[in-house]
Amino acid sequence: MNGTDSIQSYIDSGAVVNLECPTFTEFDKHRLSLQQTVKPGDFVCLDTVTKMLSTTRADRQVGSNPGEPLWDPAKVNKYFGDKEYLAVYNMATQLVMRALLNLRARGAKIIVLAHEDEVTDAMAGMKMAGPQVNPAMVGELIASSSDVFRLVALTNPVVNEAGKVVFPADTRVLYLRRSDSYTAKFHVARDRSDKIPKALPNPTLPALWDTLGKVSSFLTVYAHPGAGKTTLMATATDKLLPTNTKQESKK
Repeated sequence: MNGTDSIQSYIDSGAVVNLECPTFTEFDKHRLSLQQTVKPGDFVCLDTVTKMLSTTRADRQVGSNPGEPLWDPAKVNKYFGDKEYLAVYNMATQLVMRALLNLRARGAKIIVLAHEDEVTDAMAGMKMAGPQVNPAMVGELIASSSDVFRLVALTNPVVNEAGKVVFPADTRVLYLRRSDSYTAKFHVARDRSDKIPKALPNPTLPALWDTLGKVSSFLTVYAHPGAGKTTLMATATDKLLPTNTKQESKK
């Protein structure tokens, strides 16, 4: 996980367990352990998939042994002069996605956090904001997710056509409905679909699930660094935390 300073109270309370994954080897070790211990309804979060994909590709090229020197000309030349470029990207995609899908198949609720980038949206066939993963993985990640939303930390207010402020500056907004400028999706009951708002201000996951009428089975949230992805993820445990811990975490 990244950005754990913002959720230290959750970690200290035991509501969130942080599993460090500096290499793919560590990631796979934790994945194997989780597959044996995860219970239906447990939340498993990858924070961020963007970094994990990069780590997996680098480990494939330069190795994952921390005791070996990083600056080995043979390794560096291979990494930066790679003729297996597409194969390495595909390898990282398949390894990471398989780990997530295996955990979901055991009943875990998956939360994937990603940085934001301009991607080609498979549904619209056009460029728009989306999760920062390699191009071949964009469609696979979105297709595998039950819900995909965009989180934005506003630096300027959002106003409507009448000039009225809808969201003031410094508001965190979770965009639920896709537009021509960003991708999003949700799976809800048909009679609830039209009731889903365009966005949720200052979101928490319990508030999101109340809005959707369900707990997401595979939630992907993308945003620029610092927008509050990790903090949002930790609110999945809010109903499990003592009141005083919840208050401290929101200060």
